[in-house]
Amino acid sequence: MQKLFIQGSKITPEISGDPESGQIQIIGRSIPENATGFYKPLLDWINSYKKEPNSKTQLSFHLDYLNSISQKIIYDILEQMVEVNSKSELIVLWKYDEDDEEILDEGKVFKSRFDLDFQLVEVPDN
Repeated sequence: MQKLFIQGSKITPEISGDPESGQIQIIGRSIPENATGFYKPLLDWINSYKKEPNSKTQLSFHLDYLNSISQKIIYDILEQMVEVNSKSELIVLWKYDEDDEEILDEGKVFKSRFDLDFQLVEVPDN
């Protein structure tokens, strides 16, 4: 299975996935015009990864903004990760910038909807 890398932009997050290390990262702003099309390579990659995941998997989000369609896609990602969790020791890190109550609240909502090791991690402002 290949590594995944999608370059971020002003409206899309950087996405990376490494099957050997079990690391998946989504970093940046998520307001793509076509969220379904943008996230399709990641959803396809996770669909392959979940068949034979690493013994430990870490899914890390560090978003500074996401629109409502991105929220739905993240929900879809987390639904797929439930299956990964049945075969791998999964940790979900929801990183949010200090004083970013909106992103923290989004993380709390996702955490409440999934029975996963879902950690809310405050990142101090520099």
